[in-house]
Order: sequence, then C-alpha cells, then structure tokens
Amino acid sequence: MKTKRFLIVAAASAALAAPALAQDSGGGFGIGKGGYGEIIDAQTVVKREKAKEVDRDYQATIRKIPDQKISNDPWGSVRQADKPAKSGR
Repeated sequence: MKTKRFLIVAAASAALAAPALAQDSGGGFGIGKGGYGEIIDAQTVVKREKAKEVDRDYQATIRKIPDQKISNDPWGSVRQADKPAKSGR
C-alpha cells in the first residue's frame, strides 16, 4: 500500500516538474546556450538587417514624393473673397 502511494506521489511530482523543466533554457539537450539558441540569434540578426533595408527603402521612397500645395480649394476661383457670406435671416 505504501509502495503504491509512493509511486503515485512520485508520478504526480514528476508531472508537475516537467513543464518547469521544459521552460528552463539553461543547457539541457542543446537548447539555450549553444544548440538551437545560436540559430535563433542568427535568424534574428538577418531579420533586423532586412527590416533596416526595408525601412531605408521606405524612407527613400517617401523623399521622392513632392510636397503638396498648401491651398487645395477647388472652388477658390468661383468664390469672391471680398464679400462676406449673406445669411438668409
């Protein structure tokens, strides 16, 4: 009976400890330092360089767009600026 209880407690503690062990990035099975971590860092560097290149191209394209005119009033030539608008009241 005690052996069965001991096995249940051992299995439960192992089940609870497994997720914590999986989250640990310190060395096991090539994960973390060395192993797959270097591949992830290299991919991050490539992504950063690509993002800088895209941003540089975007800024160059934005500089090519001419400035817009200040006044964009399609009715400007029809209205008379000297006369104030008459109210109907």
